Amino acid sequence: MTSSRNLSKNITLQKASREHIPQILAISDEQLGDKYLSFASLEDAVNQTDRAAAKVGISPGGELAGFYLSYVYSGEELEAKLEIPLSKVSGQLKNLQRIGVLKTVAVKENCQGLGVGSELVRDGVNELKKRRVQAICSVAWKSGEKTNIGGVLSKFNLKPVLKIPEYWKNHRPDQAFICPACGQPCLCPAVVYALVL
Repeated sequence: MTSSRNLSKNITLQKASREHIPQILAISDEQLGDKYLSFASLEDAVNQTDRAAAKVGISPGGELAGFYLSYVYSGEELEAKLEIPLSKVSGQLKNLQRIGVLKTVAVKENCQGLGVGSELVRDGVNELKKRRVQAICSVAWKSGEKTNIGGVLSKFNLKPVLKIPEYWKNHRPDQAFICPACGQPCLCPAVVYALVL
């Protein structure tokens, strides 16, 4: 159990390794829904290419507190892979060749509210900027009136630019992940956040 009031001051961020995948999957299943991520999808990010990366936050006691996955896509790839209708967001995004995507950010339940998510997003934004992206975007899950990670994304100047109804149902029809808020299939909307650099 984490006891620090502000764990983010003590969190160590490091590249995720193959050994972290079971812990990442456990956090993902708990926070994002059972089977939201797969071992295979994590292997790509863990391999740390110029276009994909994964980092984990480790507490002083060695506990994996959270993780993020990021990717670099062209506007066309972003539209195809994440099914974001960029024509409804901004014509400018569609024509960009390097858009950084904070695809997944999740924090273990007992580490939430301690600044871990903010540290993960801060690092993800900085890493994407180092990769010379022209914009950064993230798709946030909205459950009821709350947009998960929305407040944290806003702290780093990402702004909500589009709400997509029933995004998760339509985006992942072949993957039967169980939504922790509404069950299966997930009927929750998504909010797209973006920052053009």
